[in-house]
Amino acid sequence: MGTICWKCGMEVPAGAQACGACGAAVAGTGGQAAQPFTPAPFGTPAATPGQGYSSPPPPPSASYQPVAPAAPPAFSSSTPPPQPGFAPVQQGYAPAPPMIPPGGPPVAQPAAGGGGGSTALKIILIIVAVFVFIVILIVGIIGYIGYRAVHAVREAAHGNSITLPGSSGGTFSVNANKTYSAAELGTDVYPGATASRGGMKMDLPTGTMVTGIFVTSDSKDQVVAFYKDKLGASSGLMESDDAAVLSLKRSDKDSVMVTVSNKANENDGKTKIAIVHTTSK
Repeated sequence: MGTICWKCGMEVPAGAQACGACGAAVAGTGGQAAQPFTPAPFGTPAATPGQGYSSPPPPPSASYQPVAPAAPPAFSSSTPPPQPGFAPVQQGYAPAPPMIPPGGPPVAQPAAGGGGGSTALKIILIIVAVFVFIVILIVGIIGYIGYRAVHAVREAAHGNSITLPGSSGGTFSVNANKTYSAAELGTDVYPGATASRGGMKMDLPTGTMVTGIFVTSDSKDQVVAFYKDKLGASSGLMESDDAAVLSLKRSDKDSVMVTVSNKANENDGKTKIAIVHTTSK
């Protein structure tokens, strides 16, 4: 069995006087006594031929004292102790960002019951109710005014005179028997004509309007010729087979319109004359 070189650690054949690797003398030739081969501990690099052998470090002496581990940093009364699950914040460093669960931050869910939709529905219903109330109020006012007007016309048809107070302080008069003067009508009444139903007078703060209804046994053409002469050449005329309209505008505040009609099935075949005189204040 060979020996181990005391210098390089290579095996020396039995009977050799020196190591074939480094040339060191073996035991019995003036060198150190050869030692039996001991495998190097795990992690020690293996010696290669030509390298010098380094002996392992000596064991620690009795006076060797192990270094104590550093003590953990002390926290002052002003610094709160670390909480479980949170890293301590050191001066000069920003705190760790909050942990976001997989799938992103939680999304706030609307409260059960749909309170927003219920509020919007209530607002819509209130608006609709107010609109319906306004419409009903307007219809009621119009209906009341219409009722009073129809009632007045019916009373006038029976020979009664009705005066309705106007909304702006004026009056509305209906009279079947009254004959208005030429000044009120703005022109003369056709000679021999008699008053008929439908005459009225309306006095308002802004002006007046007088309407006179008459009938005559003369023909339409005779009546039209009379009023063309009375209203003058500046008057206008629109005419058909059984009706004619003559109009005269004396000024921006005074105008007269005469309608003449003759229909076989109306007024017992007589000619009807309607004079409307409008004045503005």
